[in-house]
Amino acid sequence: MFKATIATICLLAAMPAMAQQTYSLGQCTRMALENNIEMKKANVGIEQAEEQKKEVFTKFFPTIRATGFAMKANKNLINYDANLLDRMPEDFATTFRQEFPSLVKYTEFNVGVLDRFFSGSVLLTQPVFAGGRIINGYKLTKLGTRASDTKKEMSEQQVERQTAEYYWQIVQLKEKVKTINALQERLDNAMKVVQAAVKAGVKERNDLLQVQLRNNQLEKGKISLQNGIELAKMALAQYIGLENTNYDIEAANIDSIAAGTMSAMTDHEAALAQTPEYRLLQMQVEQKTLERKMEVGKNLPELGVGAVASYGKTDAFDMRTSAALFAVLKVPISDWWGGSHAIKRKKLAEQLAADELASTSELLKLRMQKNWNNVVSAQKQVDVSKKSIEQATENLRLNQAYFKAGTNTTTDLLEAQQLFQQAHDDYVKDVTDLQLKLLEYRQSVNATGNQN
Repeated sequence: MFKATIATICLLAAMPAMAQQTYSLGQCTRMALENNIEMKKANVGIEQAEEQKKEVFTKFFPTIRATGFAMKANKNLINYDANLLDRMPEDFATTFRQEFPSLVKYTEFNVGVLDRFFSGSVLLTQPVFAGGRIINGYKLTKLGTRASDTKKEMSEQQVERQTAEYYWQIVQLKEKVKTINALQERLDNAMKVVQAAVKAGVKERNDLLQVQLRNNQLEKGKISLQNGIELAKMALAQYIGLENTNYDIEAANIDSIAAGTMSAMTDHEAALAQTPEYRLLQMQVEQKTLERKMEVGKNLPELGVGAVASYGKTDAFDMRTSAALFAVLKVPISDWWGGSHAIKRKKLAEQLAADELASTSELLKLRMQKNWNNVVSAQKQVDVSKKSIEQATENLRLNQAYFKAGTNTTTDLLEAQQLFQQAHDDYVKDVTDLQLKLLEYRQSVNATGNQN
């Protein structure tokens, strides 16, 4: 019964570890592209550009405006005072006033009109020619959507690069922990030899203390590395949208990761036109050209046609519905004075954008070459580090053999272990650095990485 309880407790303790999800670099990158705030901003930018394009597209269609006006006055706007006797012959009016004075008041009256008024109209206008400003404005919005897509692509590269930095940092720290674990196993064996030698009086107690101190240093280093791993996992989790650090990354085969790097080089001249930076500069030239055309359009005649229908009604009479067609031609005359200078200013901006495209093109190709040089240099450092591991491993093997044979000191053995640890740490650092340099190069030539 007791054994069964212990087994149950061990199983429950192991469940969180068993439930851990393991992610590859490719999976982490995809999650970051889905959840990172930078990508959400980029997607909102694309939506805004699309809405602006749809807004400008409506300018191609007629505009319809309806207006209405209603009024109710507190008194008539037009009053007419009249007397029937004043419209009759004078002798009859005089006699009537004398004979029938009580009826005179009935011959007087007041007429008032226009205390209520209503009118309404509908106006339809269709631009026929506006100097090309509508079509060029629409082209500008289409260019804006393309630019937003390209900026999103650049944001994706930035997110991919940052994700890789977090990921390889975790790999590097985990590999260092592996090296310490391997050294501690070797140190345990050395400690047994030293303890036996001390008991036999062959070695001093100081040798045992050196081994114990070295073991303490390794333990402290491992604690620091594990803390670093936890922090790096927190940073990666926040970046890719995970809620906690209850996950792990795929175990890395450092030797296989470093292989096949030199096949990544591409033709830099051909790759230039595919880079998002170059395409954005091309769009900038297009934008300046369209802005110049729109400036020219401001100084060209404008032609529009339209129709209007109206209806009005008062308390005194109805106004019939009326309709009319019209055409409007606007010819700017004095605007050409200042407009010619504005057009020249736009031409200068267009030329500046073209010059910037040419200049930056060379810088982009220089960046490609620089990044490739960094890849080649990093690969060479990996090769040197790999040789150092082979030499450090052989050096440690020999020192362990000499130590067991009693022909070298404990200090020699510990120094050999330190060289072994340093060689492994340098190798892992160089391999992970190579992966980041390779990613940076692939992004500079806009090539697709081969992450899983």
